[in-house]
Amino acid sequence: MLADALAPDVFARAGDAVVERIAGALGTALVGASVRHPFADRNSLVVGADYVELDTGTGAVHTAPAHGADDFETGMRFGLPILSPVDGSGHFTAEAGPYAGLQIFEANAKIVDDLAHSGALFALEEVRHSYPHCWRCKNPVIFRATSQWFIALDVNLLRKRILEKIPHVRWTPAWGETRMMQMIEKHPEWCVSRQRTWGTPIPALVCRACGESFLDADVARTVAAVFRERGTDQGNASDLWWTEPVETFLPENVVCPSCGGAAFEKELNIVDIWFESGVTHRAVLRQRGMHWPADLYLEGNDQYRGWFRSNLITAVATSGAPPYKEVLSYGWVVDAEGHAMHKSTGNYMGAVDTMATYGADVLRLWTSSVEISADMRIGEGSLKAIGSVYRNLRNRLRMLLGLIADLRPEELVAREALEPIDRLALVRLEDLASRVVAHYRVYRLHDVYLELVAYDNSDLSSFYVDLLKDAMYSGPRTGARRKSAQTALFAILETLCALLAPLLSFTAEEAWQHVPAPLRGGRDSVFDLKLPHGSERGNAELEALELYDILKSLRAHVAASEGPRDFQLRAHVYASPRLESKLRALGDSLREALVVSALELRLDPNLDGAPRVELSAAEGGKCARCWKTLPLGSDPLHPALCAPCAAIVREFDAAAS
Repeated sequence: MLADALAPDVFARAGDAVVERIAGALGTALVGASVRHPFADRNSLVVGADYVELDTGTGAVHTAPAHGADDFETGMRFGLPILSPVDGSGHFTAEAGPYAGLQIFEANAKIVDDLAHSGALFALEEVRHSYPHCWRCKNPVIFRATSQWFIALDVNLLRKRILEKIPHVRWTPAWGETRMMQMIEKHPEWCVSRQRTWGTPIPALVCRACGESFLDADVARTVAAVFRERGTDQGNASDLWWTEPVETFLPENVVCPSCGGAAFEKELNIVDIWFESGVTHRAVLRQRGMHWPADLYLEGNDQYRGWFRSNLITAVATSGAPPYKEVLSYGWVVDAEGHAMHKSTGNYMGAVDTMATYGADVLRLWTSSVEISADMRIGEGSLKAIGSVYRNLRNRLRMLLGLIADLRPEELVAREALEPIDRLALVRLEDLASRVVAHYRVYRLHDVYLELVAYDNSDLSSFYVDLLKDAMYSGPRTGARRKSAQTALFAILETLCALLAPLLSFTAEEAWQHVPAPLRGGRDSVFDLKLPHGSERGNAELEALELYDILKSLRAHVAASEGPRDFQLRAHVYASPRLESKLRALGDSLREALVVSALELRLDPNLDGAPRVELSAAEGGKCARCWKTLPLGSDPLHPALCAPCAAIVREFDAAAS
């Protein structure tokens, strides 16, 4: 019997045989007919299946319900016997008749010979096709239908109850919820048994009288008690199942629920490792008295079909609720070209070797620099770039430590008494902290990284610390201006240490240990610091941030000017009526922010937007001490100094004498 579409191809293989078409019929008309097996002494039933294709063969294929998923489903549909004449070692059993004892692939040649001798062999050829292989040893895999243990998802409405609970979990990324819904909706009955010689045994008994396997709660508890009592003294507790007689695990009066028999053997199947990992919410949390459910489950994107799912099923089945409040998944780490890393291909980068070269904190910083929801590329180039970012952050901490090295707790200035520019800097710091903490709380480490790097580049090093050069290095060492700046700088250092600690744990701890002990105030570790509390920004904070950004913009204009630079300049700032009063309230902080020697603020009624700045050469000479361009020579003893610097030097002279 041939499919019409395949008949010409089959005829071409007939050789010298004469082939004649006798009759035709729809395939469906043949379903239910009997055909004689070509070499076994029995008939076979003709069945229909939609997975048989017309691209090769004859249009008819043999069906082995015990040796393939599609065949099994077809066999169940048509009531075929589930014949499995292959044992666990890949050899034919007695049910295979004359081929009993042969390894299945070695039996191929003998079967072909027998077909040829019987006259039942029409044609012989080798065909290359896709076949499942073991991922480890690369040998072909034999499918066998065997008795297994299952968790039935559609009994007691378990699947429905799980699907109802999924939306109550917070999924990061958000598409994780859809992924998990699909995994549960399409999950077949969960087979939780495996045929291995190692692992955790299923504590079931097999009745010697009727051959039925069954689970009994008292038996399971007895097994657990034996494991608990004797496992610590004799190595792996589960080994006792294999080494001890069945009587060791039998409670009193246990009988077979099917026939009432009292003679048993031990079940030899083990528990699927996904079931073992799937009950960690009980073994880890409840067994140890920790709160249940877990706050967070964290694993790769492949665990929607694995750990995330197995824990969800067992938790809803046994406790009626998900085992986690939140699930965070991430992609795979791949090489610089996006290929999966394998030692065998030579593109593998190990964490230990990477840390030995770059340091642990560089690798930690790299993990925050990438978007974790997708696959993450890593290579020598990216690590070197991150190393440069790391050095900038580390040097900024060192700089801050140097600037506050002589600060004492009693010299800290109250917030309301700080110089205006220092107060504005703290508002910007609090704005940063609020956003960074918000990102941390939803595990957006990539956004934390971007915020901290941007703050370091555009707010700290190129603006605020830059404008403090005069106050820190030229003003009186114990003067109010310097102590105001140091108070703000210490607040920045403390906040940065707290914000960086989750990412750069070792560096943040090292920096905090170099903070003078009196300033640490008993907080011996950086992890004694609390993350700043984010707060909603009111009108006052929004106005302060606007003013801070205006100052940054004005400073950028000065820094980009051609010709004379910084302290060689005098600035004329023109502001709208709305902003003029705010800028005037800054006092000398406005001049400090622009890093110029002199500044004049003027009202421009015609302006409606951002202030405008005009630059000209400052009048006077370059002070040998502060480098500002100011009138010199007011003190005959120090003709090269401006008046403020001359006064400071006179104090030094007096103290020295």
